[in-house]
Amino acid sequence: MSSAAAGRLRGKVVSGIQERRLAVVTFGVVIATMAVGATLPTSHGNPVVRAAHSIYLSTYRPVVTRWTLASVAGLLASVAAALVILRRAGRGFVPLSLLLALASRVAVNVSRRGPAELAYPFTGPERHDEYIASVPLYQHDPAGFLRDYPHLGARLSEHAAGHPAGATMLFGALAQVGFSGAWPEVALILMLGAATAPLTWLLARSLLDPGAARLATLLWIFAPSVLIESATSADAVYAFVGVLTALLLVRRRTPAGAAIATLGTFLSYALAAVPVWACLVVGRRDGLARAVRLAAATVGAGGCFYMTLWLVTGYDPVAAYRATEHRYYLGAGHRRPYWFWLLGDLAAFGLGLGVPTLLGLARSLARRFFPALALAAIILAGALSGYTKGEVERIWLFLTPLAAIAAAPALAKWRPAVVLGLLAGQALAVEVLFRTPW
Repeated sequence: MSSAAAGRLRGKVVSGIQERRLAVVTFGVVIATMAVGATLPTSHGNPVVRAAHSIYLSTYRPVVTRWTLASVAGLLASVAAALVILRRAGRGFVPLSLLLALASRVAVNVSRRGPAELAYPFTGPERHDEYIASVPLYQHDPAGFLRDYPHLGARLSEHAAGHPAGATMLFGALAQVGFSGAWPEVALILMLGAATAPLTWLLARSLLDPGAARLATLLWIFAPSVLIESATSADAVYAFVGVLTALLLVRRRTPAGAAIATLGTFLSYALAAVPVWACLVVGRRDGLARAVRLAAATVGAGGCFYMTLWLVTGYDPVAAYRATEHRYYLGAGHRRPYWFWLLGDLAAFGLGLGVPTLLGLARSLARRFFPALALAAIILAGALSGYTKGEVERIWLFLTPLAAIAAAPALAKWRPAVVLGLLAGQALAVEVLFRTPW
C-alpha cells in the first residue's frame, strides 16, 4: 500500500486528552448498560436475562476444578509465546499464530470439564439448538432440504432456522463423507477458527505497518469472545470466511472475493456486512470508482449464485430470509425492550473484544482511523436493525478481526504483556464464573 493510500486511511491527529475522553465515555456506557440490565424486568421473567450480565446469554455459575489450573497454565504459556512471536518478525509468524490460536482457545475451554467440554455444546442439554440436530433432516433428502428449507419451520433446530441453508449443509456434508457426530464438528470449528489468525495478519498487513499487524493478530487471538466462543461455536467458521472475504476484496482480488462473499451469505446473512466494510475501506483508500466496481461485482456474483440455485434446486432465498426473520422475532432478545438493545448490542460486542481492545478501538475512532469508522458504522447499523439483540458475543465474532485491526494502532505504545495478560485474564474469569451455551 502506498504512503498516500495509507494516509487516507490514517485519519487525523488528535490530542491524548480527546482519545482518553472518548475511551472513558465508551467504557462508562458499557458499565451503565450492564447496570440498567440488572434492574429491568423481562417480559417472560427469565433469570437468564435478569442480571448484570444480561447483555449476554449466560448464567452466573462459578466452577473451579483441577482443569482450571491447567487452563491457567495453558493461558500463561500462550501469553508468553505471544510476546516472543510479537517481537520476532519473519515467516514463522504465520504458522506460529495459527498454533497459538488453537492452543489458547483449547486452554480456556477445558477449564470446567476438561477436554469433554469442547464437545459439550453438541452433546449437552442444549444440543437440540445446534446444527447437528438438523443434520439428519438434511441427510434424509438433501435436494428436498434445499427446496423446502423456508417451510421446514419448527423441524429445524434454533441455529439452523436462524441461518441460511448453507450452514446446516456444511455439517451435513461432513457427515455424508463419514465424519458424523460431535467431534468432527469440533475439529472443523477449531481448525478453521484458528486458521483465521494468519488471514487476520494478512489483512492487517494490507492496512497497517508490520508491527501493528502482528499486534492486531494477537489482539484477535486473545479477545475474550474469541477465546470463549470460537472453540465451540460455528460462528468461528463464519469468521474465517468473513476475513477471507475482506482480505480478497481489500487486496483487489475482486472475482475471488465476490465469490467467497456470496458463499458467506449462504452460511450467515450477517456476513453480507463484510463486503460493505471492504467497499468502504477501498473507497476511502483507492477512490469511489473502485469501490463501486467492487460493490457491483459482489452484488452481481450474489445474484447469479442465488438465481442459479433457485433454478436448479428450487431454493427460494427470499422466502428463506423471511422465515429466518420470523424466527428472530421469537428469540431471547425480545425479553428486553428495543431501546435497551440499542446500547446492549454495542456494549456486548465491545466488552467481548476485551477491555484493552475496546479502549483501543475508542481511541482509533477518536483519531478517525477509517477502518474503525467503517466498522463502527456497520455495528451501529446492526444494533439499529434489531436483528442482533441478545447474541452479539457469538454472532458478531466475524467482526472481531476487523475490530482488532482497527484498535491495534492505538495500542502500539502500550505494554504488550499487560494488554495480552488482561485479555487472557478477562476470558478465563468469564469462563470460570459464567456458564454459556458455548
